[in-house]
Amino acid sequence: MIVRQASPSDLDQIGRIYQDLKRDGMSDAQKAKLGFVQGRMDAAGMAKRLEKSLGALVAVDDDIVGAAFYDWTPQATDMQSPVIGLAQYVATHKLDPQRVIMYGPLAVADSASGRGVARALVDAVISAAKDNGATEVIAMVDTRNSRSMGLHEHLGFRIVHRYDYDSRPYLVYGRGVHED
Repeated sequence: MIVRQASPSDLDQIGRIYQDLKRDGMSDAQKAKLGFVQGRMDAAGMAKRLEKSLGALVAVDDDIVGAAFYDWTPQATDMQSPVIGLAQYVATHKLDPQRVIMYGPLAVADSASGRGVARALVDAVISAAKDNGATEVIAMVDTRNSRSMGLHEHLGFRIVHRYDYDSRPYLVYGRGVHED
């Protein structure tokens, strides 16, 4: 398996993985156990994110088996998006948003689950963060997503902020780029 920067030609495969991991039709308990992604990740939205952000990474093992978008943390604390919690964390702790990289959604195809794909993608995000002069990487996790919370804790992330958005509790997980 290799991890590389995503290109526009990868967006169809990335979109299929994200769509599968929305887990439409599953109960909350099933989603929590398996992990899920949320948000609008249509082709146009992903293309815009790829163009206007630092980018996305893909894990490739014959086909794309995982992906993670990453970018600088936004500064606006009044946006209408769950990402607001990331901006709140940076503002509350008086961090330089140009030194904090956010990533997500992180998605691994079910067929590649348990093979180290998520770890490889997070390691690549941390490497990209270092390359861009960042000191910390952060991600938001819906508290209903116990699989994602467990992954982040397993990878050495700690809860650095809690917030509610649209009546749902979220956690911000953070990790310094030089932590092992």
